Amino acid sequence: MNIEKLISISDNEPVVKNNLLLSGQVSYNLGLNQIIGPQKKVLYNAMGPDVSTVLYLTDPEEVIGIEQSMMEAGKLQKLIEESWDTLEYEVDKHDLKRTFSCMSDKEARDLYLIQLGHRKKYGYWDYGELENWGRERLMALELKKLGIKKEDIEIKKESFNKFTLTFPWKHPNSEEKSRTIFYNQHSTLDEIPIPKMDAFYQKALPYWDFSLRYVGFIKKKINSKGNVLLGYWHTEGQERNNKNFKKQSKINLGRKFKEIDDDELVKLINCTRQMGYYGNRLHGFSRK
Repeated sequence: MNIEKLISISDNEPVVKNNLLLSGQVSYNLGLNQIIGPQKKVLYNAMGPDVSTVLYLTDPEEVIGIEQSMMEAGKLQKLIEESWDTLEYEVDKHDLKRTFSCMSDKEARDLYLIQLGHRKKYGYWDYGELENWGRERLMALELKKLGIKKEDIEIKKESFNKFTLTFPWKHPNSEEKSRTIFYNQHSTLDEIPIPKMDAFYQKALPYWDFSLRYVGFIKKKINSKGNVLLGYWHTEGQERNNKNFKKQSKINLGRKFKEIDDDELVKLINCTRQMGYYGNRLHGFSRK
């Protein structure tokens, strides 16, 4: 793996130039993609508005996104059609679910700009930011910063809690092709029939017991040579917990899965670029 070439590619990606992600975050995802290869169908649990990391990590054709909170297809469509040109620096505080009555327009705008910077620094959307600005706005922003043209985005509402999002996008390791996100609002994976998939991705791990249970029942749905990719804590004092979580995940997955070795990739990228604190490194397992 040519790490210098990987970082050079990442430096020139729209999400880096447009200040959505750090180069190191993109480099890690691209490097891991070189290890696991493209994953045609991916189930992304606790997705939120994050479009970019799953694209760089898995180079998918289809993403089934599961999220506890509702996202309104109509509102997403309206933001793309009417607010596209000003998404990254303007916000109408009267169009938000959370009240900002105690703030002036300038104060709300300044807070918005500060919190947009958190996505780049830490590698994820904080819950407070999701509630402040809305998942629809942040997803539209991700699409724009990926370099996607608004006229190429197609949104189709399927039901009150489901919609599809389709757009063309070129992964650095492949050609441009159509990508489809099937967005589903459900509290847990228990509520939906689990399809066959090439990869299961869950970056956010709020409760280990839930995550370990999910690992146990999705393993039979992973195709041959498929992958399970789980979030990694980067906070101080979590090293032991990460080791225990990885060990238990491996036990739950069973002998048909082997660990993905990313130690060299992480070491090299950490020496070159800041990765942030959360949601970048992953515990990975490949089906034999």
